[in-house]
Amino acid sequence: MLDSGQNIKSLYKNLNFKKKNIAFAISDPGGIDYVKAYINYLDKNFDVFFHILISKNIQNFYKEKKNQKNLSIHSITDNKKKDLMIKFLKKLDIHHFFLTQSYRSKSLVNIYAKNLYQFKFKNIFIIQDYWGVMSILKTNIHQNYHYLVIDINAKKILSNLGVDKKKIIISAIQKKIIQKFKINKNCNKKFKIGKKKTIVFFSQPLSFGGIKENLIVFSTLYKKYFKNYTFFIKPHPLDNDLSFYTKLFLKYKIKILNQSYSNNILFNNSDIIINSFSSVGYEHTIAQGSINKNLGLLIYLRLGEKIKKTLKKLNDNNQGMVLKSLPGIIAKKKMHLAKILDNEDYQKKLITRYSYNSKKYLDNINKSNKMFLSKFNNLIKQ
Repeated sequence: MLDSGQNIKSLYKNLNFKKKNIAFAISDPGGIDYVKAYINYLDKNFDVFFHILISKNIQNFYKEKKNQKNLSIHSITDNKKKDLMIKFLKKLDIHHFFLTQSYRSKSLVNIYAKNLYQFKFKNIFIIQDYWGVMSILKTNIHQNYHYLVIDINAKKILSNLGVDKKKIIISAIQKKIIQKFKINKNCNKKFKIGKKKTIVFFSQPLSFGGIKENLIVFSTLYKKYFKNYTFFIKPHPLDNDLSFYTKLFLKYKIKILNQSYSNNILFNNSDIIINSFSSVGYEHTIAQGSINKNLGLLIYLRLGEKIKKTLKKLNDNNQGMVLKSLPGIIAKKKMHLAKILDNEDYQKKLITRYSYNSKKYLDNINKSNKMFLSKFNNLIKQ
């Protein structure tokens, strides 16, 4: 891996200028799976060389294929030597540039996004999901830009924000992440305790308004339901300071999971998955839609005004459209969550409905492959 603090000449030694160069910028773990899906497709269909520009604090989350000779990873410290970052990117002779999303304003993704007008790329592709921050919309967009979105509802969100519909592509490749979320024998690792049901709360960055409050409410329920349920919390991978979670453990006896447990393992061994908003919910829906086994229930826990304001900020008041399009149960009151935990028949009914809706959702998002691939391939060939 290369670091932006190195001498500029040393950065260029192993660069490949013969093949068509394609770069991906990543600042948050959630964008890694999308990037890998695009690389997998492009590698099979085009003679290209890949440059991964990744924030140094998440570089350990990116695991490259062994012996992949047409890929170089450049680890860059966020907000460090901005001029060097721009100069380095210009020297790479990039044909096509892919941006993932980042909620951190000073991340390398957003630094590059604010300077797109300086580059002469053939195309810029912005990989957008439901929860991605819309800040890139407010920057100087390159003239040849395209938004790659998950489904028709994600397209409507961007359209409502003023993006030209012709610039929004419903991406079949983004849907290829379903391959990652198919549950298999490798996901049978157990972490349950006895015969109790298991609930896992996938947390968001604690800096987001409302996340701590929702985690506390979730933790307070353990005292009432510990005889029937085991409660787990998996911190967000970007939260390095775990002192808040330690306090939850000491006060409420909530079990805190480390990052060694993959999402698939947790999906396969849990009865209820909870998060407030994140790609984890989308992943669970794709996993449930991909197999015949019930993976339990997905609940979006959104209690209080703070989290409501956070969601509005992230989605620029398009939250209603998101809620209507994604399967899963929205719990906006503590009593609703308690009802689900109290009433087993009601819980089973919700699980059956969620499983059906997940399969229906997956069927719907697989209909645009031919149209997308034709347009995308033509852009890459430029």
